[in-house]
Amino acid sequence: MFVENRKVFSAIPSICSNTCRIMPKLKECLVIAFMANFAASNIQEYKPRNPLRFAQQIFWDSRTNVAIFVDSIAAVKNPSIFQFDWETKRLYETTLKKSSSVPSFCVPSASDTDLLICGFTNCTSYVSLPHLSPEAVRREDVSCRSPTDSGIIDRAVTLSDGLLLVSLHPGNCDTLDTESAAAYLDLKRHCYVDVISPGFFSNGFAFDSKTNTLFMADDCLPAIVAYKYDDRKKTFSKSRIVYRFVPAKNFPSGLAVDQCGNLYVGEQNKGRVYYIDTKSGKLLETIKVPGTHVSDVAIVGPKLDHLAVVTGIDYTDTYGNNQYTSSHPGDGKLYLIPLARPRCLGTAGTSVADV
Repeated sequence: MFVENRKVFSAIPSICSNTCRIMPKLKECLVIAFMANFAASNIQEYKPRNPLRFAQQIFWDSRTNVAIFVDSIAAVKNPSIFQFDWETKRLYETTLKKSSSVPSFCVPSASDTDLLICGFTNCTSYVSLPHLSPEAVRREDVSCRSPTDSGIIDRAVTLSDGLLLVSLHPGNCDTLDTESAAAYLDLKRHCYVDVISPGFFSNGFAFDSKTNTLFMADDCLPAIVAYKYDDRKKTFSKSRIVYRFVPAKNFPSGLAVDQCGNLYVGEQNKGRVYYIDTKSGKLLETIKVPGTHVSDVAIVGPKLDHLAVVTGIDYTDTYGNNQYTSSHPGDGKLYLIPLARPRCLGTAGTSVADV
């Protein structure tokens, strides 16, 4: 269901003041400065009936021109899956039927645009969702992790070969050395295969198919970490830190990689999105959004030239401590922001190879 759409001019994003000093060419600098100011004055706001509590896992499906995301802690009776239709610029809300819990992620399948693969605590299930429908139905489980397996299924990303990689949240940061960090879903054998350990507390994945690099937002460090993926062996190399958050109470929430291999990173407790050079680790740009608690980011649109940002009303000051509810009028919404860098557009999401 579409509720509200309006331009926001009162909260202008703050673009990093030293952009021009970073760029070697004056012409390119002026273009970026112009586009940044244009983006700042053209933020679009979309307000659901109930404020988003902790929305995540934005997926752009280029087959339908729809962005899909979930509210991972919505009440079961409330809408928990959201579809933003680019053609009509409307946000549709979907209630999940035949399920006692809400999903933490939903990714479209490669075989059917009306079929999603969604994560639910310990299981991954098929969900039928007709295009822009107000109702979805949870169907059979694809695979469930054993109660003895460590970690709770949370976010996910599709790799270059169509495998679905899911992050496994530990009980807390103190148990990271003993718990698995990520597993891929083997749809042929209907099982999970743990591939990264020891654990981490991931608040977002992004995969660069050009370089076969997995970027992960680690709340416990807190930092952005990169892994090289070997699609032949289905393994990941040793990690490297791309960007570290200081002080530690600032932590990442949501990642999006562009065609230049750089990252847009949401900062959960500052209402900001950082644009980071993944090679040098330099912060190139800071975008201020109208809300105060960013929960996810993604690059969307038929031309992949807009940044989608969701803000939530539920948050913590540090990992697992002191939970709060925000009363800020900018939280609990979806925002669309034109990208300020025309040379570095996004990449379309990869659907899950489910056959």
